[in-house]
Amino acid sequence: MIRKLHIAVFAAIIFFAALGVLIRNAPQDVQTREAAANHSGADRSVIGLPILMYHFFYDKSAGEMGKDNNWMEISDFEKQMKYLHDNDYYYPTWDEVSDFIDGIIELPEKSVVVTIDGGAASFFKLAVPLFLDSGLLFYP
Repeated sequence: MIRKLHIAVFAAIIFFAALGVLIRNAPQDVQTREAAANHSGADRSVIGLPILMYHFFYDKSAGEMGKDNNWMEISDFEKQMKYLHDNDYYYPTWDEVSDFIDGIIELPEKSVVVTIDGGAASFFKLAVPLFLDSGLLFYP
């Protein structure tokens, strides 16, 4: 049941991200509005949630090449993740994303979701070690 909910939420996020718009509902009652306003780092002007989707990785230093524009050189990916980390971006959990979509909570202004689509071998070979070694958040 929870897995189906996560898949449904993920599908909804990708749909709205593809359209370039993520619409949230306003909280329905005063208690919910107050809870949303008091959420750590909340910015009531934020109405969307950026989603960065990656597909495949390659390591240029190992002589590998990307096959098309869906491939990213792993050192470029590492630089992007370091930028997000160094600039205090917030990585919401899937429960927080769901609550944000439902208008239950607000998210900090610098919130971002990072997804890796497909579970390709290059993700496990190159990106997972990056997450584990750097201490960046990683939800398998």
